[in-house]
Amino acid sequence: MIRTKKELKECLIDELALYGENSFFLWFKRWLFHGNLTISRYIRVLRYTEYYHNNSYHKTGKLFNIFNDIFYVYYHHLYEVLGAKLGLEIGLNSCKPGLLIYHKGFVVVNYQAKIGKNARFHGCNCVGKSHTGVPVIGDNVEFGVGSSVIGGIQIANNVKIGAGAVVTKDILEEGVTVIGVPAHIIKKTK
Repeated sequence: MIRTKKELKECLIDELALYGENSFFLWFKRWLFHGNLTISRYIRVLRYTEYYHNNSYHKTGKLFNIFNDIFYVYYHHLYEVLGAKLGLEIGLNSCKPGLLIYHKGFVVVNYQAKIGKNARFHGCNCVGKSHTGVPVIGDNVEFGVGSSVIGGIQIANNVKIGAGAVVTKDILEEGVTVIGVPAHIIKKTK
């Protein structure tokens, strides 16, 4: 959860570097040729929406935060519009810093899911809820194209989920690769 301006700034600097926007020249080049419809802009808007949501009057109950509600409404609208255009639906406060989405189109993360730092999504991914609950995913997890994680399961750190895999059971070993429907471990790394 991003609560302070310092946390917001650190998160934005780290994530924009992942998208190659850590210099003005690269940012200008991307803006000039791709317009405003980029994944990095969606991530930036997502983080601002989280910050203003976490510091709003309706969340904290503190009257001096009432102006944060105005910014929250503005950024939430932008977040919804960009998400619809790009095919992304990431729940607020569900992903820790370091989120990297490689391709536009259909990445859905339930708003109750908890995903650790440095998550990598290759596209057409779903982290969804079922009758058993929502997933809790560790740090440095990579989701291959078309992979899904469904239900109240846990996934350890440094796990790679192969393309098209459907994970419905706990993966508690760190540093493994899982593939298949239903997903099973095929490779253990040291």
